[in-house]
This record gives sequence, structure tokens and C-alpha cells, in this order.
Amino acid sequence: MRTIEGEEIKHAIEVHGICEHRLVRAIKGETSELHLERFELDDSCDFGRWLSSLSTTDQATEHFKEVRALHATFHKEAALILRLARAGQSAAAKEAMTAGGVYARVSGSLTAAMLGWAESVQAQRIKPAPDRPSSSPGRMDT
Repeated sequence: MRTIEGEEIKHAIEVHGICEHRLVRAIKGETSELHLERFELDDSCDFGRWLSSLSTTDQATEHFKEVRALHATFHKEAALILRLARAGQSAAAKEAMTAGGVYARVSGSLTAAMLGWAESVQAQRIKPAPDRPSSSPGRMDT
């Protein structure tokens, strides 16, 4: 089992941004290297596999549960857009990606949840040392 690293989460945000760019290219009719059968599975990407590899303790956290659910929905919605694009329904695919669409809401929520998780992980790693009482040099406390 792997441990959670904030940098891995931040990298996943970047990679999912690239995914969005690929969807836009598919809508435009440009060659798409996305494989629909794998694309719709949330454990087919590196981040999904990383999530599955985390310890049961890490998987029991609220951050994990939220991110895992949003990540699965993200893949489902992205696959729907890819299906529309490949079926020649570019207008419907574009509409599905608009700011008010499910994909955009899920993508934004996933990014926010991932950032929150990464910040939480980093904050836990950098905990300040507990305050200790100090005495002035040269003075003895009685």
C-alpha cells in the first residue's frame, strides 16, 4: 500500500486538465488517442490506480471518499462527452462541457476536493513543534 503525497494529488489535477484538452480536441474532430472503453473507468488512469493502491486507513478518510466518488463521476461524464463527439454530435458534446453542465461542475468539484486533500496532507506533514516553556538565559526558575 502507498501513502498519500500532496504532490501526487496536484500532479493528478494537471493530468486531468490535459484530459479536458483531449476532449476538446475530440469534439473538434481531431484525432483522439482516448480509448472509450478504458476512459470511462475511474481506475484506468494513473490517479485512479494510485487511489486504489492507498492503505485502508487512507481509504477510510472523508477526503478519499469524496475524491474517489467525484473522480468516478468525472470519468463517467467525460466518457459521455467522448461518446457524443465520436457520434458526430459536437454541439451536444460542447454543451455538456459548458460551465453550467454536469461535467464542468464535477470537474471543478473534483479539482477543489483534490486541492483540499493535498493541502490537508501537507499540513499534517508540517506540524509545528509544540511550544515549550522557555526561561531567560542566566536566570534560574525557582
